[in-house]
Parts: sequence; C-alpha cells; structure tokens
Amino acid sequence: MIQAAALVRQGRTFAEIGDKFCESEDAAIKATLPQLNDPQKRVLSLLAALGNSSISPEHLAALSQLKNVDVQLKSLLDLHLIQTNSPSYNLTGSLALSLGRITDLTESENLILEYFVQWIKQNPPLPDITDALNLLLSLLEKANRNGRWDDVISLGRGMEKALILAKRWQSWLKVLEWILKAAQALGDRATQGWALHQLGTRNLCLGNLEPARQSLTQALSIREALGDKAGAAVTRHNLDLILAPPAPPRETPRPKPRPGPKAGGSPVLKIVVGFLGITFAVSWDC
Repeated sequence: MIQAAALVRQGRTFAEIGDKFCESEDAAIKATLPQLNDPQKRVLSLLAALGNSSISPEHLAALSQLKNVDVQLKSLLDLHLIQTNSPSYNLTGSLALSLGRITDLTESENLILEYFVQWIKQNPPLPDITDALNLLLSLLEKANRNGRWDDVISLGRGMEKALILAKRWQSWLKVLEWILKAAQALGDRATQGWALHQLGTRNLCLGNLEPARQSLTQALSIREALGDKAGAAVTRHNLDLILAPPAPPRETPRPKPRPGPKAGGSPVLKIVVGFLGITFAVSWDC
C-alpha cells in the first residue's frame, strides 16, 4: 500500500495500479518496474542480488558505475522500494524474493561476488571489513553453495581477522570449515594445513583440547610434508601447549592473605589476553 501510494503521488491513478497491487506482490512489482529509469533498475537489481544484506552507497556506486547513485537511492527511498540503515541500504520487505522470481539476477550476483573478492584482496582497513561482515558472510555462503572454491578461500581468509576482532566465534568456525572444504576440493594442501592450524588454535583457545590436538596434528603433518618449516614450527608450538606434561607439584609455604585483586588481575582479562596472545602471536603465520 505504501508503494502504491508513492506511485499515486508521482502521477499514477488508482485505476492504473489498483488491480496489480491487489493481485500479488509479484504483479505489483511488475507494475512498478516500467515506471523506473535504467539507473534505478540497475540499483534495484544489485540490491535484489544481495537478498536481505545491506550495502554502503560507496560499494553501490562502484558496482553500478553510477556517479549519481545518491540521487537514485533517494528516488527509490521515496518510492519505498528500499530502506536505509544508515549508512547502508537494502530492499524493503520481501521485495528481494519477488524480484528474484520475476527477473534474472545471475549477472548481478556474479558481479557482486567478483567485486568483493577483488576488494578484499586489496587488504582494505579492518574497520571497513568489519562494517561489511554480514554482507561478506552472505557472499561466502553463496560461493560455498555454488562450489566457487577459489572465491571461498579468498573471501574467508580476507575476513578472518575481522571476525576474531568482532568476537564472531561461531562465524569464525563456519568460515574456517568452508575454507577447509574448498581447499580439499581444490587439492590445495597448503591452505588445508593453514585451515587445520586455525581450527586447532581456535579449539585450543576455547579449551577443547582433544579436537585441538587432532586438527593441529593433521596441520603439522601437512606442513612438514610440504617442507613449510616456518608454518610447521608455529603449529608445533601450539601443539606443545597441549602435549607438554604438567610441572610436578612442589611444596610451598602457605601464602599470607593478600588484599583484593589489583586492576588488571581479573581472571576474565587473563583468559582474553591468553586467547589473543595465542591467536595473534602464534596462529597468524600466513
């Protein structure tokens, strides 16, 4: 109804649009599309290819190659076809599903994936990757589903640090599993070793010692077979944190009572510092 009212404000009559908008959402969209200019349709197609993911106007401008993308976005906002979660944009309601049913979005989907693969290969600043994490995860999932293994590895490795800094632990696990799957499909042993090392390090940080040992042992075997001395040394270091025998207990005098904990002595802080120490100083051996 909101979209129909917007068309009426632009000069369409209720008689022209009423039947289509009462029939179905797909019919309503079909009635709306002829009223749009080519730049508006281009933006709408790109947003539809993203599904429910939001995208910044800067990325939209690069993808659409429109110098006046802000003007097109404002016009689509006035028609209530898109919405903004400042500073990003996405389609309203279930419009992406309707456009997917009545138009072919393959070209736009391929364009978006190829654009972001090239973008992340340029090592953009981590805050920029963090802002686009949900969009990148959506693209990565689609690349995994379609068997685009090189793209899975490029996107996954490019966003990994941002996932850790954003504390997206489950997403980190999923991305590592997709990278490992892609590397196995390609027969890329070096990337398999890297992914297994990261999976083992993640489990080590979480205290899951047996899964950590299994992944790190596999990673070490692969890296040694490839002659990757530096990578093997880093994996061996993490593996030693699991396999090293505990120090024997020794008699110590009973400690005197101490005052309350000082600043910086929180057990939670120690866990976080230990986690970051293993992750950043040890596991990123790319």
